[in-house]
Amino acid sequence: MIECRRPPERGCQLRGWGAWQLLVSVLVVVCLFPSAALGVGPDVVIDTGLVSSFGASEDAQGVLWVAVGWPDNKLQVFKSADGGESWMSALWFPLDGQARKIEVIASPPSAIDRRVFVFFLTATGAGDLWACSIRTDSGIWENLPVAVGPDTIDDFSVAVDKDHNYYLYCLYVNEQRNGLNGRFTRSSDKGRTWETGQEWWNAADPCISAGQGSVVHAVWRYVGNGREIHYCANRAFGKPAGWGSFHKIKSGGPKCWEPVVAEVDTGGQVVWIFYTVGRRDTALTDLEYAYSRDGGRSWGKVLTLGEPFLNEWSPALKTDRFGVNGFVDLVYRVARMSEPDMPLVVWRSVSSTDPEFWSAPVVMSDRPSQQSCDGCRPRMARVSGHTPRGPLVFFSCSSPDGASGVYCDAPWRPFAFEQPASTAEPRHALDHSVGVLTVRVTGPATLEVYDLSGRLVRLLRVDAGAGAAVWDRRDANGRTVPDGTYVVFVQCACGRPNLVKRLVRICRAD
Repeated sequence: MIECRRPPERGCQLRGWGAWQLLVSVLVVVCLFPSAALGVGPDVVIDTGLVSSFGASEDAQGVLWVAVGWPDNKLQVFKSADGGESWMSALWFPLDGQARKIEVIASPPSAIDRRVFVFFLTATGAGDLWACSIRTDSGIWENLPVAVGPDTIDDFSVAVDKDHNYYLYCLYVNEQRNGLNGRFTRSSDKGRTWETGQEWWNAADPCISAGQGSVVHAVWRYVGNGREIHYCANRAFGKPAGWGSFHKIKSGGPKCWEPVVAEVDTGGQVVWIFYTVGRRDTALTDLEYAYSRDGGRSWGKVLTLGEPFLNEWSPALKTDRFGVNGFVDLVYRVARMSEPDMPLVVWRSVSSTDPEFWSAPVVMSDRPSQQSCDGCRPRMARVSGHTPRGPLVFFSCSSPDGASGVYCDAPWRPFAFEQPASTAEPRHALDHSVGVLTVRVTGPATLEVYDLSGRLVRLLRVDAGAGAAVWDRRDANGRTVPDGTYVVFVQCACGRPNLVKRLVRICRAD
């Protein structure tokens, strides 16, 4: 029996990785797709209104920082000292144009001069990249040029290492051309000056992250054909001669985009790379990933994460700055095939001891997320004191005019237990005598049936008071479907989004 209801409070489920393994195993067995009804508290509103981009991170003291670009050419920085429950404006300043992309990073805990850096890319000068340096003790700030000039910058990525005399790293690219189209640069003086950029070739969607010691990881999409994911690592704090072997993580096949990379703080230097791939056969977007157990020197096979009947895209990875525990967190957007414009933001976690055993997805957003704005992709920040140390997840919502507001939520936030307004329960997986599937509901619901190729076979809508949805094994044209296995999604109006998945085997009546 599968019911559309809340499980016990999340506090009893988050007591260590062993509990996660048990929880995930149960969910896999019963074929559930978890949702916001899994016990996440209501979204916290940081601010509302249309948004052009945003970024988020945490500083060495655990204070959370969010920088927001507004369509009226303004950038505003918010901060929270209570784990994201309340927010205050720290500063704002006008821009010459809209901030197309924002990244927020902070100096490592070992640094004496502690700062938060807000990097922002504007349309001024065909794409200029700046950094706002904020001292966390005094709030004094200054804007510093990173790459300003006549050349176009379309995208960038930044990172900071963990040394007390830390480097800031930046990889920026012009995605309008092939060949030499990017530069990798670094700063050793808190962003005041930047070294002459190292030449970077054929790169789009760049992502860099700092690993253990002197390692800097870089991943990007090959701009020549858009079907390859390339990777390289520098093991000498980003020095020009420090780049190692070049790897093709993905070579050919469907188009791909949005690669991200992260290395855990312990556990044998495990590194993950995620990216989005567009399936030509099903018109779906999926997440693919690969991992390395030796710090990026060698890579295993490419794997697929997620559900075969859902769209999944916009991955982001985050490791733990507050403890050495070998975990990495993943957030991404997800939407059903029948509702591609209604995406939600989900979170998962994995341990370096078992890099393929991802926890069950938990929906963070109470409302549809912004689906297409690259500057408003989901982000994460770490808050100390939670076990496991799940992140705070940030996202914007969808509106007819674009990305709207910035909100946050976390898997460890409290919630008020509510009795759902309706339930859905496949009372009989299959009644072989009549060849029908009966789903009992006590409120409005929808039932979707897909074949194993991902094709929508039948969509049934159940009004309040109907009591049950009955599928008579006919498709939308009234034709009887052949014997086989089908995937049934039940969407219940339980106040918050809830989705139940069930595999059913349809056979001829005995």
